[in-house]
Amino acid sequence: MGPLELCILFLAAAAQGFLGFGFGIVAMGGLSLLQELHHSAALVNVTGLVTTAGLALILRRHADWRLVLRLAPGAAVGIAAGVYLLGALDARPLKLGMGVTIALISAWNLSIWRPALRAAGSGASRMDAPVSVLSGLFTGLFNMGGPPLIAHVYRRDESPDVLRGTIQALLLMSVTFRVVSASVNGMITESVLHDAATGVVVAIAGAAAGLAIGRRISADRFRPASSLSAHAERLERRRRQELLRAVRRLR
Repeated sequence: MGPLELCILFLAAAAQGFLGFGFGIVAMGGLSLLQELHHSAALVNVTGLVTTAGLALILRRHADWRLVLRLAPGAAVGIAAGVYLLGALDARPLKLGMGVTIALISAWNLSIWRPALRAAGSGASRMDAPVSVLSGLFTGLFNMGGPPLIAHVYRRDESPDVLRGTIQALLLMSVTFRVVSASVNGMITESVLHDAATGVVVAIAGAAAGLAIGRRISADRFRPASSLSAHAERLERRRRQELLRAVRRLR
């Protein structure tokens, strides 16, 4: 792999270490422009497995394992379907689908009309099954199963380490399922393993850097930086400040 590809892997892993997610969407978005889609998908899968396993090991005590176990069956079904479609469909429509997926996720995340996500408790949710299947499908097709999980987990009122730890456990489950499915379908080739041997070292360094930076940020600052409802939270704070000013004027 060239320096640009290694730089993409480093930045993707740094995002994962800092936010708890982002490796798949950053790595696939960059590498698929430089490599054949099936090769980049397998490479991201192998490097992502090692990177996520390291982060999950560090944060394992903070993970909500009950939630992980609830989401596992649906994710396995979605990943199996996604890997099958990746092998059955032509690369051109898949690249188009991946680009549309990235654009829609980015547009929704930046939209000022996006509704604020309500805080969720620790109990079972009606959204567990659809979220896990959708995330698995995105993981199987594009290695980008994170966004549905982020929307589902990061609305919980938990500490940054609990949020990161739970997401790492969920992503580790997903990428492990995908490695197994991709291996069965013959997608983990010798050339993929050769590139991964170099990429893993760079990805581990990036993840360590991102995690170190993330742990220097307070919980109050971490959630707006990582949550999909960051813009809604900023609007809510602004509304409260304006209300407080109005009350002070009345006094």
